[in-house]
Amino acid sequence: MSFWKDNLRALKARYPELADLVLKARPPAELKIIKTRSRYPSIALDLGGKYAFFHSRENPMKEAEEQLGGVDFPSTANILILGLGLGYHLLALKNKIGRENIIIVVEQYPEIFRLALELLDLREIILDKNILLFVGRRPEEIFESLKTKIFHLVNNDLTVLRHDTCLLLFRDYYEAVEKMVGELIVWGKKNLEAGVRFRRLYQKNIIRNLGFYLSSQGLDFMHSPGGSVIIAAAGPSLGRSYGVLRRLQGKVPIISVDTAIYPLISNGIVPSIAISIDPQEVNYMHFERVNKMERLDTILVIDPQVYYKIPRNFPGRIVCPGLRDSKIISLFYPVVGDKGWISKGMSVAHSAFSLALSLGFENIIFVGLDLSFSEDGSHVNEAANFVKDFSTGRNLVKVKGKNGTVVTDDVFFAYIKHFEVEVSKASARCFNASNGAQISGMPFIEVEDIEGLVDDMSDYLSGLSREGAYSFEDEAREKVTRLVEDWVRQTEEIGRQAQDLLDNMDLEKAKQMYSDLRRYGVIIDILEETMEAAAVMLSSRRIWKDKADIEKFRLYFQELAAASRFIVKEVSDEDIIGWAGRCIYGGRSDKDR
Repeated sequence: MSFWKDNLRALKARYPELADLVLKARPPAELKIIKTRSRYPSIALDLGGKYAFFHSRENPMKEAEEQLGGVDFPSTANILILGLGLGYHLLALKNKIGRENIIIVVEQYPEIFRLALELLDLREIILDKNILLFVGRRPEEIFESLKTKIFHLVNNDLTVLRHDTCLLLFRDYYEAVEKMVGELIVWGKKNLEAGVRFRRLYQKNIIRNLGFYLSSQGLDFMHSPGGSVIIAAAGPSLGRSYGVLRRLQGKVPIISVDTAIYPLISNGIVPSIAISIDPQEVNYMHFERVNKMERLDTILVIDPQVYYKIPRNFPGRIVCPGLRDSKIISLFYPVVGDKGWISKGMSVAHSAFSLALSLGFENIIFVGLDLSFSEDGSHVNEAANFVKDFSTGRNLVKVKGKNGTVVTDDVFFAYIKHFEVEVSKASARCFNASNGAQISGMPFIEVEDIEGLVDDMSDYLSGLSREGAYSFEDEAREKVTRLVEDWVRQTEEIGRQAQDLLDNMDLEKAKQMYSDLRRYGVIIDILEETMEAAAVMLSSRRIWKDKADIEKFRLYFQELAAASRFIVKEVSDEDIIGWAGRCIYGGRSDKDR
């Protein structure tokens, strides 16, 4: 017990929630503390007279050191430890790793961890920022927490150390965690690959959508007093809900994903809100027929990265909240203030769910959220991306569905898992009135049962339609004008410096200039966000600590000069201030469209 207070104090400083959990934990009588022939104790689980020992009965610390003695870890390897016991192998490992290693420690039971805190001095482990402790956490929660380390996870090897006794006793949990970490790395690679491929596209769209961000309202005016909302996705079963949706429109808010907006409208259903987040031009196909309409009483909520022609041609009202990780958006935040933001997740359906939660709805009911295929095809048949034969080019798998098993693919499967994580954290009640894949935490209901679950929200909907547009005041216009002028001026200066250095490349000058560039603050951040060689750029600072590589510097400054030219051209071509003034609701001209 001599280590308990010091360990607990360290735990409260770094992991306050875990400290509360451990304080409530009471090790069961079956979990025994075992004296060994050394000064290091062990523990064992009494299985009806037979004991499962977690460590050596001779010298647990020596055992751990010998087990790890012949193992060499790359300097940037990620290490996943499944099962902690008293932590001897973690103490031994700490002496073998460098500052670039990330160690992920997973222990299922807080009761075991409490004994470790009582019996060993673990303060250095607890306070080490490169060691991440997950105790008593579900695999889905670990998945979400590790997203913050995704770049390091996908760009370095993963070594898994499995505690034999923990795996023997609690195999299902630890295998689920290991599988979840593997899925996270696959997810991360796909997202980072997309980030590299679409970097310039993201920035182009943000610049061209700045007028909407500056002049539209934030999400606050759309906040609900609670109540129910229906989210329409574009799965094959959406058509079965048209009758109910027609009866409920005007009484209950309907949020449409962009894929579903035309199928809804063509069947006499005008959604209260639609949402679009995809940056690619191909996403415009969902709006081609909608944007030919003269007027539409639908609020389109867009992500600032959305393909820029979508909001410019939309016949209804535009709301453009912020983007949490965008350096360009952060440049203007001090002027326009907090407009809210939406967590994009992995798909527009996840974004619609995030929007519904942020608006305060208490009951969220999905229709058309199949995340699987049927004999009717890939999507509802009016959708622009509908295909009848969905099998070509897909990695098909079977999962549990509403009526037995259904066919999905690896992409939809990842969407299902992400929904399960988000639903588990949500305070709202969630229901699925679709016919597709099962999503844990979102029980199936029949379409006909929707009307019995919802309240009359007509007053809320009337308020949405009456609410006026945000006014882009002269004072704000002047501040934004100065921001844009400074942005372009500093970007041009950085580009000139980068090009001058490239013309006469010198290692010492490159080091000094790289250091000096930090004074540009958010401007240099915007340029680094625009560089196409994303993986090299994002890892560069860590790599250069160890070895100054002239070719890496050359690539960096080449990308910096190219990004500077790109930004200056895009901002110069786009009349941001004038466009912001014309983006006020009802103020767009045919030319702007």
